[in-house]
Amino acid sequence: MNWLKPFRKGAGESTVVPPSNFTPRAQRVLALAQGEAERLKHNFIGTEHVLLGLISLGAGVAFDLFDKMGVDPEAVRNEVEKIVGVGLNRKETPAIPDTPRVKNVLAFAAEEAGAFGHTFVGTEHILLGLLREGDGVAGRVLKKFGLDIEKTREAVANQFGSKSPGYRAESLGPTLDL
Repeated sequence: MNWLKPFRKGAGESTVVPPSNFTPRAQRVLALAQGEAERLKHNFIGTEHVLLGLISLGAGVAFDLFDKMGVDPEAVRNEVEKIVGVGLNRKETPAIPDTPRVKNVLAFAAEEAGAFGHTFVGTEHILLGLLREGDGVAGRVLKKFGLDIEKTREAVANQFGSKSPGYRAESLGPTLDL
């Protein structure tokens, strides 16, 4: 997939620019993630900022799934902020670099969309990407609140009235080498 190139190592730009198949809401989540990093005075955009972006959006399939799966978005926000805290100083730069984990999350989101047969990457796919990456702050917090990749895939499938893809995350291949 050529459009995954921006997510791979050495892609040139310091911040992830989603390809055009990201929905406007998914693109907004990434813009909000940068805003969350700025608000918390962090010099990077990590998985925690992407999760906070999903929550800040306050709309979309992923946000609706929180409610359907019994997860309080504000409790998730509080847990993330408790873990990462506020930075002391943030370098004033126009573009905050993303972490390799965020690049993985977005590549996973694109793969999850493809597994569902979707031609777009939405907020639900970003949520699945966060869960699939799993080792970042966002994945750990989501797991703490009882979300896991299989249950969330099933909830996404139910949202769209389709069948959940018949695979396990491990079968989709290794994490990108970032």
